[in-house]
Amino acid sequence: MKELKITTNVRVYQYDELVEEDKILVDKAKAMTENSYAPYSKFHVGAAVLLSNGKIVGGSNQENAAFPSGTCAERTTVYYAHSKYPEAKFEKLAIAAKKDGKFTSCPVSPCGACRQSILEYETLGKQPVKIYLYGDDGHLCCRPGSRPPAPAFRQFLTACANDKNSNKPGIRASAQGVVVNPGDNSRVRTQRFFRDATASTAPPSAASTLR
Repeated sequence: MKELKITTNVRVYQYDELVEEDKILVDKAKAMTENSYAPYSKFHVGAAVLLSNGKIVGGSNQENAAFPSGTCAERTTVYYAHSKYPEAKFEKLAIAAKKDGKFTSCPVSPCGACRQSILEYETLGKQPVKIYLYGDDGHLCCRPGSRPPAPAFRQFLTACANDKNSNKPGIRASAQGVVVNPGDNSRVRTQRFFRDATASTAPPSAASTLR
């Protein structure tokens, strides 16, 4: 067994300490909560991403009666941004959440699936994305230029591929995904693991769970 320690650096700001560009981005994320469709959780989330071409793209969570079919605000935002401006890199991302008509007093962080999606575009753009998490008590948590505190799915596959015991019952990597090996070659089955299934080692916050 091997124990891993995962850490990240976070800066805490008051809203007035932000430069004008970042205030505009945070305000856009707050405004996007009004476009949220959340009839089930009543938890309204907005996000906004600043692109390298100067454009700001916003999005909000869109729920569905079939829960997995809904999308979080962060994924709505980054997917739309890249589909509209595929040549642009992501510079900064802001997130805000509202419940019962009021913004949450504490910042709300992205869920594991959203972190993995953000990381995908960091990898594509070959640069980190600065993330601002808004809280109505005036504090913003900023993750400055480092990856989200969650291992990437690609790293998970690599660890499986490098496992010296990969021929024993357990898991190993293959071109098709992750192979679950019960130890009987006649019954080896392949199961595809999607990125959002193993994106985070830490559970999302209670607020994130509502999404």
